[in-house]
Amino acid sequence: MRMNTTLQTTIDEHNNDLIPGENEYIGDDGLIHCSICHEPKESRIPEGNICSYLRTHPRQCACERTMLKAEKEQRLSEERQRDISRLRDICFQAPLI
Repeated sequence: MRMNTTLQTTIDEHNNDLIPGENEYIGDDGLIHCSICHEPKESRIPEGNICSYLRTHPRQCACERTMLKAEKEQRLSEERQRDISRLRDICFQAPLI
């Protein structure tokens, strides 16, 4: 019984943790929204779902998706340049005669 009470307390704390961070606000729908792109940063879990006791879960807004996409492209570009450099070193390591 104590474990159920502890679990319920943890769930309640999660559901009541609606403190918007920097560049966030709580919209009319009760979800946290981005103050830059105004997209929700949370979505509701439908009733009847196995995780519906959580009520909401985090999601990425357009700003975060754009930023993460740019970071991924930058990382891939850097990896490609490292591979090219490594392969050049392997191919052209012998001195020219």
